[in-house]
Amino acid sequence: MRESEPPAVAGGFMRRLLTRLINHPLPGGCGLSMQTQNGVNAGGIGWLGFELSVLRRLKFQSVALPLAGEPNLGLYLKRWDARVSANDPAQWAWTKSQAFIENNCETLTEEDVELILDDAYVPRSSFRNPTLLSWFNETDAWWFDNVRGNADRLTSSYKRALALALGMAVGDYVFSFNLDTRDLRQPLALSNVFRRVWHTLSPPVNNLRKNTSSTCGTRSRHRSTICERTPAQISRQRVSWLKLRIRICSFCDFLAQRAPATVATPVC
Repeated sequence: MRESEPPAVAGGFMRRLLTRLINHPLPGGCGLSMQTQNGVNAGGIGWLGFELSVLRRLKFQSVALPLAGEPNLGLYLKRWDARVSANDPAQWAWTKSQAFIENNCETLTEEDVELILDDAYVPRSSFRNPTLLSWFNETDAWWFDNVRGNADRLTSSYKRALALALGMAVGDYVFSFNLDTRDLRQPLALSNVFRRVWHTLSPPVNNLRKNTSSTCGTRSRHRSTICERTPAQISRQRVSWLKLRIRICSFCDFLAQRAPATVATPVC
């Protein structure tokens, strides 16, 4: 929307957009893209390009993301020299925010990668996280369990977060195969995939600002991250701009309850 356009134009645009969302549901359903070893895939869609095109027209120096999710938006805003405060109750989201938003300069060295991948495929006496067997075959589960344990040996919290974020990327690689394509996977190749993702990782963005990440709304086993504030309380901190992320399914349900009878019920 151009700044010179009257509010009625913006309202008409939003009505057309919401009508399209109702009559033409997003492809792939709702939620994050994740595929298990059984070939069940729940697709998703990203709004990063749309969000950035809107934010380009605004002026701000700081932003709060109470429910950050993936760190892509916060990472882009760091490139625009904005101070980013990211929070998410989910541990995976907080880990990625710590690695790519709060972290301004630390990277993983070759020695760090060697430590992380040390005896990654060697079975131990027991799993640290036996629930991995619900998502992966036994060989892959041992790899992820050992890599997590090796990552905890890193002295820097930012390096540990980077290692875990790379491990999640390897998980995405595993989930990209289904029952029809899993035979195309190279056996015992997860360490090589980890290294490839590490080599393609962009250098950290240093915007010379104190960016923060937290996991408020839950308790972490790391005492330094314990936070009793809720996302609503975080959203009230002094920042230039606030982004609140909601699940599109909940939004579609909200619209369905208020949609006229002539409008199709959204399917999420």
